[in-house]
Order: sequence, then C-alpha cells, then structure tokens
Amino acid sequence: MIPCKATSWLRAAFVTALCAASAGCVAVDDDNIVQSADVALSPSAFVVPPIKVMESAERFAATRPNTFIFYTQTDDMLPRYAQGTALVAEPLSYRQLKRGMTVVFYTRTGSRIAHTLIAQSQDGWVTRALNRPQDDPDLMTGRNYLGVVVTAFAPDSKRAQ
Repeated sequence: MIPCKATSWLRAAFVTALCAASAGCVAVDDDNIVQSADVALSPSAFVVPPIKVMESAERFAATRPNTFIFYTQTDDMLPRYAQGTALVAEPLSYRQLKRGMTVVFYTRTGSRIAHTLIAQSQDGWVTRALNRPQDDPDLMTGRNYLGVVVTAFAPDSKRAQ
C-alpha cells in the first residue's frame, strides 16, 4: 500500500471511490493479530495537517447523505487508523457487510467503537481492533451496528498545527 496525501476533499472522495472497486482479503499472523485490512473494505486514511482533519471529514460527509463522523480516541486500530483520525461512516445495509470492513457500533456498555469485521457467526459479526490478538467480547449485530467506514482523515504528526 502506498500512502498518499490528499490535496483536497474532492481528490479524497475520488480516491476512496476508486479504492472501493478493488478486492482483497484480511491477513492474520501467527499471533492472530490482524496485519492488514483490505484497502477497498477498510480505506486508508488521507494524511492532512492536524488543523484540517475535522474540516476535511466534514466536507466529505456533506457530500453524502446519512454519513456521520467518528474520531478514534486510541491506537487500537493501528496501523490503519492512528489516534485522532476522523472516520466518516455511513449506515449501509447490515446484509451488505463483509469481512474486512471497519464498522462503528455500540458495545454493551454503550461505548461507540470502530473495529474490523473478522467473521460472521449465526448470532452476529465477530470484530477486533487491528492490533489486538483477541476478538472483541461483544458481537456486532443489526441492533448495535451504526455504519461502515467509507473514508478517513488522519493528522500528519510531522506537521505543526
């Protein structure tokens, strides 16, 4: 995967749409930690100046109805999404979900989290943070599902605000 820097929200939208046409898989290493998620199903973040993260996400979300923005508060989703990344998600049909997508959902304690779909069971989807060896304790179901990540904007940690 080649990281790219979006020069505008329009370019970000174009590249995201282009990536959505690709196919791939989720790789898991010997420690059962997800190593890489399919770029088409869990889009890479566009790196922008820290002060532009919110603006970039809001501009993209304004172009698509029913989208919402979720900010990562931890590094659980590294290497795909660092802390402070703005994830733009939209509520696709639960039946359209596929392994490798990053979804936003409520846990049983009421917290909203964004984790990757690992496997579908009879009772719901098994999810996991990308850099953790264990599956999440809660299944993601149609009742606690909020949306799937369609694009993301990460702060460039090398730039000053």
